[in-house]
Amino acid sequence: KKQGVTVWGVETTSKSKPLWKTQIPRPLALVFGNELVGVDAEVLQECDDLVCIPTLGVKNSLNVATCASVLIWEALRQWDEADEED
Repeated sequence: KKQGVTVWGVETTSKSKPLWKTQIPRPLALVFGNELVGVDAEVLQECDDLVCIPTLGVKNSLNVATCASVLIWEALRQWDEADEED
């Protein structure tokens, strides 16, 4: 954050925005938690924003590797689109 990097926590909370409703900033650091307990509450408070990938069904989250893949893919897609517009 001190170097101008936006920090997003990736967690399912009442304050999290769905990924598809976000404009992904650049540069960006993503904070992922472990699959059992997620991101620590103190760490979430330090994040600039919170994002989630909503799911349907009994489980309310994806495993960390899948979640990271989806988020990084979407960031690269948005950044590529923005570069094409410039």
